[in-house]
Amino acid sequence: MRLGQAANFRPGAGPRVAIVMRGMDLDMLVARVLADFREFPGMQLTARQAQRLWAVDDHLLEVLVHRGVLRRQSNGTISHSRAAAYPLGLNR
Repeated sequence: MRLGQAANFRPGAGPRVAIVMRGMDLDMLVARVLADFREFPGMQLTARQAQRLWAVDDHLLEVLVHRGVLRRQSNGTISHSRAAAYPLGLNR
């Protein structure tokens, strides 16, 4: 799946669209997110920080939560979802 598809990319949709990452596929984004959490274990980010770090919009951030890559904590922060460390078969 291409990021543009995951985020319902529409040209001219505004700054919240993942323009920087639209050529990267979802597997590559997941690999980058997992690498960041391996480098910084225990990292917790606000939604805005996560969006800036990975150049994603609200919708794509929720896709990552829904797929089990990220977890939204009760205090609203975003963290790594340890229950699904390699949700897309990236452990190879």
